[in-house]
Amino acid sequence: MAYGADKTGTCAICGACGPLSFEHVPPERAFNNARILQADVERMLGSMSFDDHVRPRGKIKQRGAGGYTLCAKCNNDTGAWYGTDYVHWAAQGMEHVFALRAGTSLSLPFHILPQRVFKQIVCMFASVCGPSFFAEDRSLTRLVLNRDASGFPGSLRLYCYYLDPRSAGYRQSGIAALGLTDTGEVKVFAEMAFPPFGYILTVNSPPPAGGATDITFFAESRYNDYRSLFLSLPMLEVNTMFPGDFRPMSVIQAQFDESVALMPADNPSA
Repeated sequence: MAYGADKTGTCAICGACGPLSFEHVPPERAFNNARILQADVERMLGSMSFDDHVRPRGKIKQRGAGGYTLCAKCNNDTGAWYGTDYVHWAAQGMEHVFALRAGTSLSLPFHILPQRVFKQIVCMFASVCGPSFFAEDRSLTRLVLNRDASGFPGSLRLYCYYLDPRSAGYRQSGIAALGLTDTGEVKVFAEMAFPPFGYILTVNSPPPAGGATDITFFAESRYNDYRSLFLSLPMLEVNTMFPGDFRPMSVIQAQFDESVALMPADNPSA
């Protein structure tokens, strides 16, 4: 693991200040071992080009998705306790994704240790959301650093979906608020999408539209509980960097073209 004067900060799990280690999100062996593009969001938002919105430019990250977010102890302990079982879960999910047709909804088997998978996902959200997330509720720290602990705060729910392989890319978003103009409802959630899965972590809120499946019950298992679970997960497209946006590419293109057409034309004589 790499350390350096510019790699210090607050551990997203335990809150200790000091050197930070690189945490792959998701784990490196869960298909996160290749170069990825870290999109330039500001450039994307300021662009009038459709390609910049669905195929944004940015910086290539050679090590895969992740960052310097955890101290070495939290990184090593959680990786040893939960990482391998998450890799098994992801491998099974990848098999299902390529066996399913888009729009198909089937209940398919997973042979896993649910609590270990769940805790790895929670650790991943710690890295995505930053140190303030666990700092606001230290029961999350105690949950993931005690491998025998079960349960989950009642204010939080975890949802899962298959990431459609037709999607343009992946995304990670810390806690965000999505306001619905038609109902006035506000949904508060964080999201991660990386093949083969996407996850939505809600905070006192229902999930965004899309029909993701609630897997919070994984947290009630014990550390060594092995289960064969049949799960029906929707397959959703992730074509933009905006959390909770599952629009197909054709819909995005049509809405983008409509918005551009409604914009006032430049007046050269002004």
